Amino acid sequence: MFFIEFSLFFGYYEVLLPAFIKAAIKIKSADAKEIWSFNPLFFYGGFKMSFKCILISLAALCVVALCGCNEVAQDTTIFNRYYMTSLKVSTSADIIPMIKAEDELVTQGENAIAAWGDLRDGKVIWFNAVAFDDATSQAYRKYAFIANPEATRQSMRFDAELVINPNVINEPYANENARKVAILKSILTDFDSDITPLIKDSKTLNSSMLMVKQLMKGLIYQLDASPGLAANLENFSGMDFDHMNLGKGKTRMVIEDDVVKFKAMTGETVNDFHNRLDVAGM
Repeated sequence: MFFIEFSLFFGYYEVLLPAFIKAAIKIKSADAKEIWSFNPLFFYGGFKMSFKCILISLAALCVVALCGCNEVAQDTTIFNRYYMTSLKVSTSADIIPMIKAEDELVTQGENAIAAWGDLRDGKVIWFNAVAFDDATSQAYRKYAFIANPEATRQSMRFDAELVINPNVINEPYANENARKVAILKSILTDFDSDITPLIKDSKTLNSSMLMVKQLMKGLIYQLDASPGLAANLENFSGMDFDHMNLGKGKTRMVIEDDVVKFKAMTGETVNDFHNRLDVAGM
């Protein structure tokens, strides 16, 4: 785990560290012990910073970055588990042993299982969940969610992949957009029926479920008001939406035969939504 977090730190700060190194070399080679800093990290209207100040700043950045590495590693764990589950292939015997990570809690119902947890007293919350077909015990629906609802820059990501209810597929629709909206509504219906029995006394899982339901209901409301927007759901750039609490968001939904793949995100990552590998690979 240390190696993972160490690698993540330098992966995220490989652009910043050279700036520190260049500043250090410049200062060491100068006759004076201080310089005018024009690095964006240090430039405060021509404030002179000593070499000691830069080293202190570097140390502070390292502390902040290492604190954030746990969140990045957690995000990776959640979605790795999500992608390891293959609908109509993975069974409950495959998933139950691997769905729980260290320091997580698990709830299992008649045909679904969820693992969840939080960091820093609920400032980051997440869950993974899988629902199984009653007859075959194969995975038929899977979900992954992470959010930082109490952070200054709030964000959320929710992924889902489901075998669509045959009644929804076979229903006649006025047009393709109406069909997409109906499938989106079925995602919310299935999610609610899968997760609600698992809530029990878990405040974290309940909060996560409520955030997903608020997201889905908001999307459905916007599409009911403007059905033409549904044409954008399959685009790599996704469909724009406004979240009541989290601001601008992006969502993409891809339908392949009887399987639907869904992804929704809010926060700064939506600016690069169309370039993300997990979006292109849907």
